[in-house]
Amino acid sequence: MLTKRDIDLLTPTDYHILGQEQDFWLRSDLSITPARWKVVGSQKMVADWSFTGLPGWFPGSGGGAITEKAWDGHDPARDHLLNHLQTNSINNVVFMSGDSHLTMVADVSTDPFDIGVYDGGTGAGSIACDFMPTSISRGNFDEMGIDPV
Repeated sequence: MLTKRDIDLLTPTDYHILGQEQDFWLRSDLSITPARWKVVGSQKMVADWSFTGLPGWFPGSGGGAITEKAWDGHDPARDHLLNHLQTNSINNVVFMSGDSHLTMVADVSTDPFDIGVYDGGTGAGSIACDFMPTSISRGNFDEMGIDPV
């Protein structure tokens, strides 16, 4: 069993989407599980959700985060988790995300915009993947008047 001494801890001043205790629990369990696939539920998308080339009125159109309420607003926390996965060779991690009212599948990388770190054509450099199914009871973009094309 891993102890807190075995895993780098966030300091109490670090801003984290999970909090220190839950962060330790997640990284500890991912480190010791014998499961072939590690499925992690997350209310918010873990993958980088930054876009370029979107219409100017769309949030994040300048390449910034669409929502800072997701893991995009907690880059150091995401980097901390992804570095733990990478450093400890924890493979086959699947994040199942929600709360965004659209369907998205993405590779999770420490820097998806650096072709030296991640290759979107081959997936090389992906540390995990993120599956976000559509909403069940709330409208999606097309139902909110946003053109899906």
